[in-house]
Amino acid sequence: MKRKSIFLISLMFITLMSIYGVSGTMAKYVSSIDISDEARVAKWDIGITREIDLFRDSYYNEQGAKMVESGNLDAIVAPGTEGEYTFTITGVPETNYTLKIEVLEALDTVGRITYSLDGIYNNLDIKTLKFILENLLREDDVYPANKPLKVNQHTISWKWNFYENDDMDNLDTSKGESAITDHQDKNYNDQPMVKLKIKVIAEQSTKEANVNLN
Repeated sequence: MKRKSIFLISLMFITLMSIYGVSGTMAKYVSSIDISDEARVAKWDIGITREIDLFRDSYYNEQGAKMVESGNLDAIVAPGTEGEYTFTITGVPETNYTLKIEVLEALDTVGRITYSLDGIYNNLDIKTLKFILENLLREDDVYPANKPLKVNQHTISWKWNFYENDDMDNLDTSKGESAITDHQDKNYNDQPMVKLKIKVIAEQSTKEANVNLN
C-alpha cells in the first residue's frame, strides 16, 4: 500500500511536470502597433483684392498741383481727370480650382469716359469693359493644387478727356450743373454717375488640372 502511494505521488509529479512543460511551449512573441492617422483641412490660399479704388475725391495735374477736389469726400470725376486700378489674384491652394470674374455692377451715365484694360483694350465704353472682364478667365481652366499662381494681374484705367471745344464744353458743363452733393436728395442716385463693382471667384474643382503653372 505504501509503495502504491509512493507510485501515485511519483506519477502525479511526473504528470504535473509534463503539464508545466507543455504550457511553457505555448508562449510566443507578440508585437503590437497602434495605427492612427490624422488629416487637416486642405489649405485654401487665394488672395483677391476686395476694394476697387478706381475713382478718387481729388485729382492733380501733371505739375502735381491739385485741380479737382470733392467738397464732401465723395469720389468724383470731372473733365481732365483719369485714374486706374490694379487687382491681383495670388495664392497656393492645396486643391485644384477654377477662377472667374463677375461684374456685379457697371454703370456709366456720364457718357464721356473711356476705359482701358491692361493697356491692350482701349477706348472702351463701360459695357464693353464689363464683357471683356467677364471673359478674361476661361471657365474650363482648372488650376493645379500646390502650384503658385503666376502673375495674374489686371489694370483697369479710365479717362475723361478735357476738350477745348464749345460743343464739348457745353455738354460737360451740363453734367456738372446737374451734380447733387446731398446724399439725402431723392435724385442723388439719378444724376450722372459711374459705378464699377467686380468680384473674383475662386472655386474648388474635382476635375483634373489643365493649366500649366510650371
